[in-house]
Amino acid sequence: NASCQNAPAGSHSCTCKEGYEGDGNACSNIDECATDNGGCAHVCTDTDGSFECSCRAGYALDDDNASCSTIYIGAEQSLPAAEAAAAEAADTVTTFFSTRSAYEVASHDLDVAITQLEDATTAHAEAQAKTFALTKEYEQATAYEATMKKAFDDATARANANDA
Repeated sequence: NASCQNAPAGSHSCTCKEGYEGDGNACSNIDECATDNGGCAHVCTDTDGSFECSCRAGYALDDDNASCSTIYIGAEQSLPAAEAAAAEAADTVTTFFSTRSAYEVASHDLDVAITQLEDATTAHAEAQAKTFALTKEYEQATAYEATMKKAFDDATARANANDA
């Protein structure tokens, strides 16, 4: 984790590589995540000599490898998935974040999850209403078909009686 160069008179000079700190003879990993979450919007994972940013569920890592963008969950997603996202955001708010900026991120996540839950609930209600309307139309069509069949059968019976 150090880089050394020969110096005049048979000595040498060592310095720690990027991501490490020390006197050049002993170098230890720098925890980049310990300062300002490593510049990561959501999750910072310290690695040997570096770090990686990642995003929580419902978000994707942006091209800058630090910011996270919301992945929209549309009405086609199930209500349980939206509820799970809301529960995850709520758990995150209460158990993980302690700093003000982290709280603001979690609050935004919760708002997004609530919006997604409301969208899914609305879509579910609209689907139920459409199903109810289609069921009524089917029942009316079936009743009309039965009425028409009876009228046809009665007309056929009268025509057969007249022919006899």
